This record gives sequence, C-alpha cells and structure tokens, in this order.
Amino acid sequence: MGRYLFWRQTLCGFNREGLTFFILLLLITPPGDDSYFLKVPAEYSDVLERTLRDLGGDLINMSVHTITKGDTVYALSRHFNIPVALILQYNPGIKVNLLQIGQKLLIPAVR
Repeated sequence: MGRYLFWRQTLCGFNREGLTFFILLLLITPPGDDSYFLKVPAEYSDVLERTLRDLGGDLINMSVHTITKGDTVYALSRHFNIPVALILQYNPGIKVNLLQIGQKLLIPAVR
C-alpha cells in the first residue's frame, strides 16, 4: 500500500464527522476552521508533527476559475477533484443554479 493511501485510510478512519470525512479524503483538514482537531493515532503523532513543521505554511493553494459556458459547481468539483461543499465554502453567496459566464470562483487546491 502506498504512503498516500495509508495516510488517507488512517486519517479517515479516525475522523468520520460529516463533511470532514470527505475533505480528509483529499488529506487536508477543513479549511478556515481553527477549532478543528485532527485525530491521529498516537504512534503517528511525532511523524505528523515533523512533516507539518517541514512543510510550513498553508497546504492549500487558491486559484481563480472563470465560469465558461456549461460550467456547473458539480462539474468543477469533479474537474478539480474537490467536494462541492468546499467550493461553496470558499464562495459564499453563489447561486449554484445561476452561474454567469465570466463570473469568478475561488477554487481551493491541495498543495
């Protein structure tokens, strides 16, 4: 089993709360939620702390997507491999059924 799959299964197994579970499938914690506590098996806590310290900074890059004909929030979530809820979280107030050509959306991407 690859390292990515191992971490994904391990973290998702310990963190099964709603949207958090789907976001952890991308190996990120819920963005913008400073109150979230990631549950990690005790035997991996040192490795995880060292890895996070070595990475430094945010683990999400933001890009701007300009809506073109045929775009939907669902299609964008599939294209960028992120949950619809994550797109909605970073674009509050968008009307998913009324996207306008030329409209700009923030798209979070895992670094």
